[in-house]
Amino acid sequence: MERTSTPPLRTTENTIRIVAALKELDGAGVTELATHLSLSKTPFTTTSRPSVATTT
Repeated sequence: MERTSTPPLRTTENTIRIVAALKELDGAGVTELATHLSLSKTPFTTTSRPSVATTT
């Protein structure tokens, strides 16, 4: 099956792989998880969060 996934779909696929690996490894740190999945640690340490305005 040829993979021509769009970025959101790949993100979902990676999320599913990460959750499955965490279950399989009975929890894991970032390095162990990245090694197990053959991924760089970047997806685990970089998150996109919407900016939230703070009021004082």
